[in-house]
Amino acid sequence: MTCSQYHNHRFAKTLVAAAIRETLEETGHHVEIDHLLGIYSYTPPMFPDRTYYRFCFLAQVISVEENAQLDSGIVDAVWMTMDELQESARARSPLVLKAVQDALSGKKYPLSLIYEHPFSPSITSQLDA
Repeated sequence: MTCSQYHNHRFAKTLVAAAIRETLEETGHHVEIDHLLGIYSYTPPMFPDRTYYRFCFLAQVISVEENAQLDSGIVDAVWMTMDELQESARARSPLVLKAVQDALSGKKYPLSLIYEHPFSPSITSQLDA
């Protein structure tokens, strides 16, 4: 399994915390996540030995940092209509359009669907032995 940007995700204690942090780092938006939209997988034709998993959430914008320093390689965060998104080459994978279509159709799941076992160093060290 490949996890893109794995170096960033190791600092978050939960998927929701990681999504909140990534949203801020990539868009400058502070958000409150209220639902899981879906879990999506994609195996690119050019890399048949790789599968990418994307966890998508629905959120409310709480505030925006107007002059936020975005992650390296990100020029700007923009809002697009569905037509603009479909015409744009900015969609990084087919998962982007699918997630937007799901959101527009009203799909959503409770965050309680996600179970994340609490981290415990003592249990982890026993498992590694």
